[in-house]
Amino acid sequence: DNLKLSSWAELLHTTEKILRFAEDSGVVLGVETEVNNIINTPQRARRYLDEFKSPCLKIIMDGANLLTAERLGSMRQVLDEAFDALGRDIVSAHAKDLYPDVSGKILYTAPGKGVLDFEYYTLRLKKAGYEGSLIMHGFAEAEVPSARDYLKNII
Repeated sequence: DNLKLSSWAELLHTTEKILRFAEDSGVVLGVETEVNNIINTPQRARRYLDEFKSPCLKIIMDGANLLTAERLGSMRQVLDEAFDALGRDIVSAHAKDLYPDVSGKILYTAPGKGVLDFEYYTLRLKKAGYEGSLIMHGFAEAEVPSARDYLKNII
């Protein structure tokens, strides 16, 4: 039901309620675009942010969450669209990788083990002025050392 107008309306209604508390408390709410959520594209995320125009509503950028199996071939275009729409509002950034299984379903893995173009992703983070942490998640703890080393070489 994520694409239904009623779901969008419920999201806006709920956000309006919690945003008042966030603004009163000085808390920043991070929103992450994910293909399986109501906010499933950078354009919808931009629309969402523009609806409220609050300094307490920001973006959690995760390049892997922006891609579907069908869009892997246009990865840089997908990343460009996301950063062009949302770059100025990034408050946090995630690092996990992805790959399609034999059926075309997207699976997640450690950075460097999949197909995400991390050199381009981190370049776009820098161009957006993001200077915060790059939070790794979504993969086995045993893979952390190799993921850390992979990202250190790129960054």
